[in-house]
Amino acid sequence: MAEHKKYKTLIEVIYSSSIGGSERLAATLAREFKARGLNVSVCATHSVEGPISEELEGIDFRGFGFETRSRVGKWLFPIQLYLYFKRKRVEVLHVQHVFVFQRCYWPARLAGVKNIVLTEHSD
Repeated sequence: MAEHKKYKTLIEVIYSSSIGGSERLAATLAREFKARGLNVSVCATHSVEGPISEELEGIDFRGFGFETRSRVGKWLFPIQLYLYFKRKRVEVLHVQHVFVFQRCYWPARLAGVKNIVLTEHSD
């Protein structure tokens, strides 16, 4: 497959690393983007590890575990997202679901992410 020239770093943001439709979509996209030469990572905002993280062979995965955090940990969550996005030098952020987008928007913008794509899934 041809290498993508315009963007080089993309992060797929999912709610959890359990098996669901949006998680499966993000994993498939991550594999396809990697095959096209992009530096791809996947991060889950609300869980640490699960079936999706295990099947992402050769793709960087980061689970933030928001649900299991203390009150202080939840306050630090936006700062950790900001530092993660900044360190990765993200050019494109693809977020699954509006409620995840709400948690990621300002950390991503402050980290310099100019391209944010949102995919909302219905029941």
